[in-house]
Amino acid sequence: MSKNLSTALVLFFALCLNANAYMVSFFVLETGVADNIVNSEHSMNWESAFMDVFFDAGYIVSNAPALRMRTRPESIEHAASYEFDDALNGGVDYMFIVHLDYLQGSPSPGNITIHLYKMIPFIKLTERSMTARTYRSSREELDDYKSIVGGFIPLIN
Repeated sequence: MSKNLSTALVLFFALCLNANAYMVSFFVLETGVADNIVNSEHSMNWESAFMDVFFDAGYIVSNAPALRMRTRPESIEHAASYEFDDALNGGVDYMFIVHLDYLQGSPSPGNITIHLYKMIPFIKLTERSMTARTYRSSREELDDYKSIVGGFIPLIN
């Protein structure tokens, strides 16, 4: 009996020590933001949604500061090249880019696109675009974002 118990304990500890979580990073790219908008509530809600959902699912989560551009970049990969390099050097396994494209003079984005990249080998896994909605409250907006973000968890393996 003690031999079986010893074997079980050794296997248990070996499996626990080899368990690791994927590291997921994300950042928000805002394009077309009006100059008078200092901190975008929409960006903060997306950051909160990613942090909450992936942390609660057991992932190691990090983020980069939001990047603002007056116009849409020709290539998301080119606009995010510094963040990709930084994430790769930090050991990140997956990188999300949440692109909030604001309409001229609007305080909220018109279109939202979420890009998911696997870092090694570097490939784009998926892209999801949606038209922004109007919410009754910030809480409703955050809950909807969490639901959207939760749909990406099965894609991380």
